[in-house]
Amino acid sequence: MTDLLLLDGYEVTTAEDAQSALHILEQHAVDLLITDLGLPLMDGWDLAVAARRCHPQLGIMAISSWQGKDAPNKMAEHGIDLMVWKPFRFDQIRQAIVQTAGLLAARAADAR
Repeated sequence: MTDLLLLDGYEVTTAEDAQSALHILEQHAVDLLITDLGLPLMDGWDLAVAARRCHPQLGIMAISSWQGKDAPNKMAEHGIDLMVWKPFRFDQIRQAIVQTAGLLAARAADAR
């Protein structure tokens, strides 16, 4: 996915785990966090909560094969803006990025 995002013109920084991702968020300006929910040590749910706590305006998109019936509630509780379900096609990631950008624009307009 990284290579395809780079080909689409996005600046991409990757992390091996949630702790590394949090360190990157502390050191760099980031517009969108894309995370899998199934991460070692700290899962994507907890990463989203920690990221949202530090960066309330950050866009957060999660990728998962988990599709529990309470997914929308759990996403809201953890500050996840959008979920992409596995297996996915790259065009779904593109569409999700556009949707998340729209949510961020609306969030910024509401804050004014």
